[in-house]
Amino acid sequence: MDTVETTLDKVRRHVREGEQRVAEQTQRIVGLSMDGHDTQTAEEFLAALEQTLTVMLEHLAQEERMHSGGR
Repeated sequence: MDTVETTLDKVRRHVREGEQRVAEQTQRIVGLSMDGHDTQTAEEFLAALEQTLTVMLEHLAQEERMHSGGR
């Protein structure tokens, strides 16, 4: 059976995946730090992931407003 992913479903999936990436990178930083490694680059990458997630969340809010009839 084929399932059709709506735009809203796709945006929600992207947000979940983005949240997972942020969580994984956060754990990597903890591990690096515990092992005494420099985490600056990893933290900069985390900041970029968080900025991207913010954009994804804004897009999700916009899609949800469109689907609920709001603006």
